[in-house]
Amino acid sequence: MRKKCLALALILSPLVSLYSLPGLDSSMRPLPDANIYQEDFLQLARYVRLYHPGFGEQPLQAMTGDEYAALVEKVYRELGPVSSASEAKVLISWFLEKMKDGHLSIIKAFDDVGYAPIGTWWFGDDLMVINAGKSEYAGLLHKKITSIGGLPPLRLEGLVNECISADDSHLLFKRLFSPDLMLSEPFLSHFNLLDQTGCVAVSFTDGAREETLSLRPNCGKPDSCAAVYRACRNEVTRLDEGNRYEMLPDRPVIYLQLNVMHSHGYEEYFRDFFKEANARKAKYLILDIRNNQGGSYEWCYEFLRYVVDRERDVFLYNGWRANDRYGNERVEDGRHRVRPAEPGLRFQGRVFLLTSAKTFSAATFFPVALKDNSLGLVVGEPVGNMSVRYGYMVPPIELANTRWVFSTTSCIWERASPEAGARKDSYILPDEAVKITMDDYINRRDPAFERVMELIGD
Repeated sequence: MRKKCLALALILSPLVSLYSLPGLDSSMRPLPDANIYQEDFLQLARYVRLYHPGFGEQPLQAMTGDEYAALVEKVYRELGPVSSASEAKVLISWFLEKMKDGHLSIIKAFDDVGYAPIGTWWFGDDLMVINAGKSEYAGLLHKKITSIGGLPPLRLEGLVNECISADDSHLLFKRLFSPDLMLSEPFLSHFNLLDQTGCVAVSFTDGAREETLSLRPNCGKPDSCAAVYRACRNEVTRLDEGNRYEMLPDRPVIYLQLNVMHSHGYEEYFRDFFKEANARKAKYLILDIRNNQGGSYEWCYEFLRYVVDRERDVFLYNGWRANDRYGNERVEDGRHRVRPAEPGLRFQGRVFLLTSAKTFSAATFFPVALKDNSLGLVVGEPVGNMSVRYGYMVPPIELANTRWVFSTTSCIWERASPEAGARKDSYILPDEAVKITMDDYINRRDPAFERVMELIGD
């Protein structure tokens, strides 16, 4: 019933005109001489204004309707002289970042642009070379970048981060994207860091000597985030596309890698999984959601049935849906009643949860449930959402001219536990913080999994 009520609450009733809400006036209609990017931008801006919950005063306001209208007008004007799709993407990304919502992004629209022939990653505040797209740059591997176009990496990152959507400027989440974007043609061009030949000067050091090379951003996307998170695994935690589980050899430990959460199949999947766990007499369960970027949160609700020892309330998220005309409307009670599975299937051992900055959206229901209700130990990195954040995607739109596909959220989620200290600017922190280091990447080590095995002991 709860799920059905939420779905019904998300239906706009009565239907409203795109121009009937504050901020959706004639200023959001394209002028006769508008270019294709201005037209598409206003289509996107109207869509966000209609559905997004960040305009109500409570519980998480990104900006008022008047502030939004002024922002739309500013970006519309700046798009006027733009003739490049890449520049339009940068300006629209800058606009979307101001909503402080990690879901609002056109980052995928940058997949087909040019990138420098190296991949980089942040280890702490050091930007390191982790791969080379061309053999002649192999000597740069594992070197530190000291400047890009004459700017220190942290300075350039600050500029690029203004165009990367994240919950309340969540730095770790932005850093899933910034290493590649900092060396992409659209951003290097936007910040005037390319020389007359279309190259950028990049300086490197190995700790002993420094060198500067001129790099042309005309290669494919390196996807450094995927490279790092795939490399820092071991034989047990190797990254797969779907979901899988296995018992560790000679250990009472069952490992579950949960990467996708479709709107169906969770009941059968967890029943089979916990049947196997009990049949194999597992005493420890390691749930790995480090590569899970969301889906149906029913997976979390179903999982809880197998790890509680009695019928009880569990703190999860309070929920609101967008209703700017009357104030955002409460649609979800953060106290979720859990009725345990039958005794033969309930797991009575210790639960460990592995998280990363890629753990996002509905996947964050797991760390909130386990951490805020003392049901398990969370190990790894803070997840990609804040404690109070937007979520629940509405059907996407395709922009009329560029054909870019875009979707917005319509709800707000807030950690319900009174002890969670839920503020809009607070991370969802692990119980045991584990960072990936350059040494982990070079040696293909999984430090979070190793930490769990240390905690389990012999």
